[in-house]
Amino acid sequence: VYALHTGHERFAIFEDDLVPAACYVEANRQMQVALDELPLSADLLYLEYCNEDCSKLAYSNRHPNLVRAHAPYGTAAIVFTRKGAQKILRRCRPVWLSIDGMYRELISQGTIEAYLSHPVVFFQDRKWG
Repeated sequence: VYALHTGHERFAIFEDDLVPAACYVEANRQMQVALDELPLSADLLYLEYCNEDCSKLAYSNRHPNLVRAHAPYGTAAIVFTRKGAQKILRRCRPVWLSIDGMYRELISQGTIEAYLSHPVVFFQDRKWG
């Protein structure tokens, strides 16, 4: 909630068990490219995700480093737009499922417009949880 009061149009939340999928320089470049391609209509950008149904993903030549999400799991590295965060706050209180489950449900229903970085920027280190 605090992030909405900073005046920034986008902010990210990162868990402490992330591992870059490439060297730090390349991961930073991939993240910047994905952010540059992110449509204004977007609510979320997943930089780490799993268990997505590849047959239902929407690829676009216009945004080659992004994929329109269908129903991803994972909340270890997400960029929120201001409007996306506001939508989530309105629809996820009271909590009705795990955070991964709530986001996944809202995305699959079309309530939240989410994108996946392609390729993935981070992996979650399974050693820590």
